[in-house]
Amino acid sequence: MENERSLANIGSEDGKESLQIVAKNLQTAIQTGTDVALQAVNFEIRRRPGLFGIMFPGKILRENEELTIQNMKDMYQIRQDLLKAWVNVQLELTKNEGQMIIKSKLQRYEGELSQQAMQIRTDLTEFSQRKISEMMDTFDRSTSTFAERIDRQTKDAEKYKDNAFLYEKLKKNLEKEAEMFFTTISELLDGFKEALNNKLNQN
Repeated sequence: MENERSLANIGSEDGKESLQIVAKNLQTAIQTGTDVALQAVNFEIRRRPGLFGIMFPGKILRENEELTIQNMKDMYQIRQDLLKAWVNVQLELTKNEGQMIIKSKLQRYEGELSQQAMQIRTDLTEFSQRKISEMMDTFDRSTSTFAERIDRQTKDAEKYKDNAFLYEKLKKNLEKEAEMFFTTISELLDGFKEALNNKLNQN
């Protein structure tokens, strides 16, 4: 059920904090390729089962199952799955913030302006949904391309494992590229919030 899957309907600071914890630790897991950060993610999933549905829409977490690197198929699949989960969590946070922006606008309208408030809500919600849909298309393409590129570069780096200097240099380049990916996605999400604020100010 949708309202069980999404934390947006909870609307609590605790729910927002859970999403932020998951996003941060998913990013760390992607960058390090270890289970340490995923332990914090598993803790939040147990606390809030709806989180798993946000991370992996359409998938079901079986009883006593945990999210671990070892449970996944291979490093390429791991990165792609975790990247998509990270993007989904970031989108959920952004949707929540978008709802708060719309709510703050509607609080200015009372009494005789209630009809106007309903129209503003409709306009802003439609605008928000359209922008999020556009971002999701962009994120899907970006995530797949990034995962493929990182997988290829990781395999290339492994060929030079006997050359400590070159190997470390290549690994640092991979870390920089990953950081650039996360920064780019975050900037696009910030752009959505700015666009929604601008739209809000036009009403």
